[in-house]
Amino acid sequence: MNWLRNLWRRLDEPATGLGIAFVLVVLVHLFRNGQGLAMKELSLDEAGTWGIAVQSFWRNCTLPTEFHSQPPLYYFLLHLLVKFGESEIYMRATSWLFCLAVAGYAILGLREINPLSRVVLAAFFVLNPLTNWISRNVRPYALAALAGFFSLVFFVRVFEESSRKRAIAYVVATTVMLWVTPLAVWTFASQILFALVVFGLGMRRHGFRATLDRYRLLAKAMVATGLLYVPYFLMAIHYQLKPGPGLVPALQAALNQQNLVGVLEGFALLAPPFSLAVVGLILLALVVELTARRATVLVWLMVAVGHIGFAYGFLLGRTGVYYHYMTPAYPAFCYLAALGFHHLTEGASRHAFKVAWVVLFLLALAHFDSFRASVAAPMPDEGWRRVRAALATIPGQKVIFFDTGYNGQFLEYYARKDRDLVFATMKGTGWASGGDNHLDPGYVQGVIREHGTGPVCYLYRVEEGPLSQYLATFVPEVSALGYTEMPALEGFARYCRS
Repeated sequence: MNWLRNLWRRLDEPATGLGIAFVLVVLVHLFRNGQGLAMKELSLDEAGTWGIAVQSFWRNCTLPTEFHSQPPLYYFLLHLLVKFGESEIYMRATSWLFCLAVAGYAILGLREINPLSRVVLAAFFVLNPLTNWISRNVRPYALAALAGFFSLVFFVRVFEESSRKRAIAYVVATTVMLWVTPLAVWTFASQILFALVVFGLGMRRHGFRATLDRYRLLAKAMVATGLLYVPYFLMAIHYQLKPGPGLVPALQAALNQQNLVGVLEGFALLAPPFSLAVVGLILLALVVELTARRATVLVWLMVAVGHIGFAYGFLLGRTGVYYHYMTPAYPAFCYLAALGFHHLTEGASRHAFKVAWVVLFLLALAHFDSFRASVAAPMPDEGWRRVRAALATIPGQKVIFFDTGYNGQFLEYYARKDRDLVFATMKGTGWASGGDNHLDPGYVQGVIREHGTGPVCYLYRVEEGPLSQYLATFVPEVSALGYTEMPALEGFARYCRS
């Protein structure tokens, strides 16, 4: 039985315990958030993201901001990646890996809390529906979660014990965060507000020069980050600046208790009253840290809670507010809960770690059957995949119109290798970069007259309404060329040569 005793002793070693926990978290993340990476059709936003990324590098410098109101960094990355593959699972895997990196760094790289609390943070992060969404979409939010988490970690480290390496890591992480999603600017703003308050208090107590000497490296890092952010800030103003509803309505939306509670309940993962336990952990973290005069816990709180209000206030009158817009706040929320757990479990038995392994194993097991079923299931023959397959059965060139132009982005992705398809979506600038919201008569006439009798078929995706050009323009134009109506093809009206 010596081997069993030695094994049990080996499991008590911190490195071994963290390694086992990391493997188990990977399995939970895979079985829960890896489902459907290949099966699920691209959403409209995903198709638009791919459509931007496949443009030239120079077009990717401005088109993400012009079209999607997003900074271009994620699109640069995707622009590089799609040179090696464009399948759904390949593109989505990057988001899945970014989320895994958040959990991995929490377990293996975070030194501010005890090992068991790091595992709690990682598990809490991968189990939330928000992480499930950002892991399985070709969108920049998973990278924003990773960069935002790094930004906060290194901000605190530079603040508490500055070094050149930490300052460089902070600048890189924060710049990536700011150039990935626009709402992440609140994280940087929170850091600025905190630094200004601390600097002001330091000046009153120790004088300007002593305070500046203490925080000089942090100040330089933040100024450098701000300067690196300026080009995107100016580009965003140029392409997307428009009047909002005013300061008072924005503040009302930002301070709306219903909005705040709704998002925090989603963050807490558990339904009331069990979610109160998570709130209790966060309150414990705040009380213990502030009592010990470690005020940096307030930065985490400003991001975790303040971002929610910022998103609702800033986006009021501009667009709807969706749960994944809260991504920059969620890692901070997880950290606060884990920090509270850290203080709660100080001095806990080493066997508590083994309990954590069992819980993680059971969580992975709970999601394994559905993951295995998703892997074994055949690729669904439906939606835009089915449309593309049906079009492939018709030899020859086909011109396809969409009454709502930007809806063509779905088929453009799935038929990206079909050279015999011409998409008529009236692409323009700004929000119309992926296709206009309705076709003009002159555009429809121009496309048909340009191609003449060359195509074997003209197809039209009809959206009923007064703006539809199907009956008013499309039918007369193709009929005049001798094309006759054929049975509809997967929801597309079809006119072909006799």
